[in-house]
Amino acid sequence: MFNAEILPIFIASPGDVLEREFVRVVLAEWNARKSSQQNNVAFIPIAWETHVFPDLRTPGQVAIDQRLIDASYACIALFWMKYGGAMDGTSGTEHEIDRFRAVNKRVMAYFCKRKISVGDALHYGDDIRQVDDLRTRLQGQGIIGTYTGRPDLGTKLLGALDDVAREHIANRSPAGATAASSPTGTPTTPRTSPSAPPATTATTPATTTTTPADHPRTPT
Repeated sequence: MFNAEILPIFIASPGDVLEREFVRVVLAEWNARKSSQQNNVAFIPIAWETHVFPDLRTPGQVAIDQRLIDASYACIALFWMKYGGAMDGTSGTEHEIDRFRAVNKRVMAYFCKRKISVGDALHYGDDIRQVDDLRTRLQGQGIIGTYTGRPDLGTKLLGALDDVAREHIANRSPAGATAASSPTGTPTTPRTSPSAPPATTATTPATTTTTPADHPRTPT
C-alpha cells in the first residue's frame, strides 16, 4: 500500500466523439499499471455527464467552468467531425480548452483520423471545416496529437500520462505531494460515483492489469 496524489483529468469533446468512455478505461489502466510508491500519482476522470447535476441557478457552461474545469489538473480534448455547440462564436469544447490554457494548465488535444462517410461529410461539412481550422490554429500554438481508433489513442494517452506524471513529480515541492483542493477549497476523498471533482491523496494498492479489450465502433 502507498499514498498517491490524485490528479483530476477533465474530458472535453463534442458529442460525436466515440472515445469519451474509453478515456476513463485508459486512466484506470495507467493507475493500475504505472502508479507506485515511486511514481505516486493517480488520475481520475472528470466529465460533465458524471459531475454536473440539474440546477437552474447557474448556466450549464458556467457550472462546468467553475465546478469542474477550475478544479481539474489537466484536460484531454478529443475531436472528430463536430466542432461543438456554439458559445459566443466558438464551440463549448474550444472554450473549455481556452479556459485551461488561460491559467497555463496542460491540454492534450487529439484529432481523430477515422474515415468519414460521404453522407456525414455532406451533413457536417461546416463543422468539419471548423475542426480543421481549429487544428491549424492549435498546431501553430503547441503540439497536438492524432489517432485512428481506440488502440492507437490508448497507446498515445498512456505515453502522455507518463509525461504528465513525470512533470508533476519533478515540479512539486521536495517535502512531498500536497493534496489539491475541491472547488470549495476543502480536500475531498475520491469516489467512484458521480460527485464534485475530488482532488486529494489516496491509499492505492500496488496491482497490475491487462490492457482492456478494444471494441471500436464504425459510423454508419
